[in-house]
Amino acid sequence: MGIEQGVRAALWVALAAGEGRSVRIGWVDAPLLRERSFRETAGAIAPRGPTGGWPEPFALELPPGALAPGERLALYEGAVERPCRVSTWRSWPDGSPSWVAVAPCAFSQRPGRLELRPTRAPSPAPRLARGVERRTTRLAGGSGELATTGGALAWSCAAAALELDLGHVEWEVDGLRERGRGLTEWSWLGPDGGGAAARATVRGDAEGASAAIELCLEVAHDGSEAALELAFTVGREMVLRDWSLHGRARGSAAELRHGLWSERATVKRAATRTFATEASGQVAPAAASEEAPDLRIGCGSGRDEVELLLLDAAVARPSGALLQHDGRFTLRLVAGPLLLHPGQVVRRRLRLRAGAAVRRAVGRPRLVAVAASASGRFAPEVEEHLARWQPFLAARLGGAARLDDRGCYLQPDGSFANGEYDLGGSLLWLGRALADGTWLALGEVVARHTLDFDRDFTPPAGRPAGLFAQHGRDHASGKVEAGHQWISGALELARSGGDGAALATAEATVGALATWRAAAPGDFAGPERRVAWPLAAAVELARSTGSAQAAGFAKALLDSLAARQLPDGFLDGDRRRFALGERLWVNSWVSLGITVDALARAAAWQAVGAPDAAGATRAQAGRLVRGVVAAAGRDERSLADVVLVDAEAGLAVETRAALVGGDALLAAAGLQWWAAQPEAARERAALEARAQALRERGWRDLATPSAEAVVGFAKALRALKNETELRPR
Repeated sequence: MGIEQGVRAALWVALAAGEGRSVRIGWVDAPLLRERSFRETAGAIAPRGPTGGWPEPFALELPPGALAPGERLALYEGAVERPCRVSTWRSWPDGSPSWVAVAPCAFSQRPGRLELRPTRAPSPAPRLARGVERRTTRLAGGSGELATTGGALAWSCAAAALELDLGHVEWEVDGLRERGRGLTEWSWLGPDGGGAAARATVRGDAEGASAAIELCLEVAHDGSEAALELAFTVGREMVLRDWSLHGRARGSAAELRHGLWSERATVKRAATRTFATEASGQVAPAAASEEAPDLRIGCGSGRDEVELLLLDAAVARPSGALLQHDGRFTLRLVAGPLLLHPGQVVRRRLRLRAGAAVRRAVGRPRLVAVAASASGRFAPEVEEHLARWQPFLAARLGGAARLDDRGCYLQPDGSFANGEYDLGGSLLWLGRALADGTWLALGEVVARHTLDFDRDFTPPAGRPAGLFAQHGRDHASGKVEAGHQWISGALELARSGGDGAALATAEATVGALATWRAAAPGDFAGPERRVAWPLAAAVELARSTGSAQAAGFAKALLDSLAARQLPDGFLDGDRRRFALGERLWVNSWVSLGITVDALARAAAWQAVGAPDAAGATRAQAGRLVRGVVAAAGRDERSLADVVLVDAEAGLAVETRAALVGGDALLAAAGLQWWAAQPEAARERAALEARAQALRERGWRDLATPSAEAVVGFAKALRALKNETELRPR
């Protein structure tokens, strides 16, 4: 499939680990998957040649007091400060930052070492421009120039230029064609010596559907290349059939290329014929690689060459670009029709390159927060399983021809599944843990789909907006349940991509859960996952941001779980009627793999400020483990899947089936955590042996990737994440 695995870039966080007051950043020159492409035929994610350019932004979580008053973080290479924007997203009660976003503005092309250090030196004076008048920025060593004139954005290199007319953006919604009326806001900010970031808002005419549409453009550039992202956000249900962007190439020649097709036109003033890839073209030998299916428009030559790329062109029409002889072109950014629900977002990414960057076809490196010993941290047999699943998921998650189907996978019954069991967050976590760009790319596809397409913005009365909907045959049309809410995908997007909106989404989700429970506590009754998953989310947010709302919500959920626990350890809730009477339905993998994990995370969070409460929570988890093992563990190498408990007596009376696949791995993670606790010293050997047997069974069941096993693999990754993050240090 053309997928490569290896270390791309690594960031060792010494501040958070208390090992000193600097953060060391290292990287290697290897293929990156942030810049990825999707083959139209097989739908595989493929790396894009050698890295270069400047890195993607990332975010760091800092402990309280990491920066003293008056200090700031600065990026250094040796003794030289490098251009970098460090923004504080959230702060601790003492005023010190808890989340900071780091956006490097220039990047050394040679391997080396960068450090983020606290310093009291004044920051470089920023250049800030607002409005839509002409502004230009040229960086030292860069060959491209970015300028705005009214509603147009121009990218030029000597005599060659590509212009995007942001005042001429068209869309067709519900059969009505409209045109944007230009920029209403524009600003960019860049420290002296490098970098610029811009955000523009293009709004449509006041009539028709445009009142419910917002189109935003974000731009960042370093002088040789610029990254653009357009986000089309809707405020009501609508059918989007077309979304077009217009522009013009100015230079000696213009070329349009998509995959194996290449079109060339001599730029003249009079337009005589329109070239379209479905009508004519010839095979371009240079484009015969599987790694180059992006749609490209370029002009000029040599050091004066400029190029525009529409990334992931396979999810739009391959024939969705028109190039005329006078250099004018049209990009059709979606392959409609797309049925969009309120709050959903359609994103399209473009890349502008100039001079040598065109021939390098460089991608932007990622810098991710990982432990220094990340490589090889998993058992060899686990890494073998991961290697088998990686290309399969690349084709499944990235191979959809429709933009709104990317990031989810088709199930055997014909419905779509999204990031079930926190798949997006687990994939991003795995990518950061191994510094592997392929896993990062896959995780971003899933997590971005969840944020853009799966949030419920028009709920019925009594339920707050912003929760995640389970999938059906149409995105965001399934039911919303408290037991299917997770925020790791949003938090990991913030960490690995510097996405502040993703962090805000995680906060909004926990806030919506707290509001929902206060208004309708009955929706959190029944299966224990309806309390356990929200507890895990609340604790994760409280630990990451210090959110008082998340902390209060977590304590309320802990009280709820304590009140539901029976003397034998089982949790009351999911009662079902049988011929012999009412029984509690207990899934051992839910209890051990979800509830115990949530309690373990809560105990670790409480241990910082409330050791007594942490001990009580740990004891509660221990009673649950012992109860499940005593009832479901008659076979020393297995566990029963279901335990039926007499609701009146509180005693287990029946077990059913045996744990397999991802369920077995989740249960093993819970057993492994409890075995490591001091209170479990006497039973440690037996617990560890049972956990190892379950682990072997689970990975054996998932040895062959398949559509039916994707949910099981999602559980397996969550189990791996649980075991790793809760491992004693």
